Amino acid sequence: MVESRCGIVCNKCEYRKKMNCAGCVHIEKPFWGDACPVKDCCEGKGLEHCGMCSDFPCDLLNQFAYDKEQGDDGKRIEQCKKWAGDKSLKKRYACYCGLYCEHCAVKVKVEPAARVLYDEMKKAGFEEVINYIPGGDGFWPFLKSMAESGVCVSCKDGSGNPGCAIRICAKEKDVEMCALCGEYPCDKFNAFLKTTVGYSVLEKDNALLRDKGWGAWLELQATRRAAGFTYSEENSENNKNKG
Repeated sequence: MVESRCGIVCNKCEYRKKMNCAGCVHIEKPFWGDACPVKDCCEGKGLEHCGMCSDFPCDLLNQFAYDKEQGDDGKRIEQCKKWAGDKSLKKRYACYCGLYCEHCAVKVKVEPAARVLYDEMKKAGFEEVINYIPGGDGFWPFLKSMAESGVCVSCKDGSGNPGCAIRICAKEKDVEMCALCGEYPCDKFNAFLKTTVGYSVLEKDNALLRDKGWGAWLELQATRRAAGFTYSEENSENNKNKG
């Protein structure tokens, strides 16, 4: 369970009983001052704890963790890594707009099928004769790449349309997601919403991120992923209901 923003384990802290501190997750300001810059930064980004930040560990956190008087020689940083677990890896699939790449039909349906097709064709000896088949010299490297590496990762890793207005804007403003921007929802996002495959759930997902933070958002995506959810099938179902 996450007990603090910076990684301090509250039930081991000497100030918990001494100062009747419930932990920064449950209080508005710390007992030792009017504000904690680490807490403010973390909550301002809508994060559960520092370990979920793309800048982790930043200079500010290192300053606190290795402070000569109140630091813990980096123990809180290691704790943040434990809390993050695989969530920090899953965040790489979170697009700036709010879509989650692991719900793309290509990742859920096409890439697994490509791996099966590649393995079966390789077993059957196609690798030796593929160049004799019309178009085979282009098809085989493509299939192999899709089977072994996938088509893409996410726009944050450089995949996708480099001219995407949403991505360009988010990078210029240095925000992790549109939903965490002070101008959300803006005209760029509303225009995007009319064209994206994930329109049916995107607004609700972004609202969850704004209200509940990364933890709740990632938990929802994990639940969907386990159920084999795809944006394209969800949209098809919605269109049927509208019809």
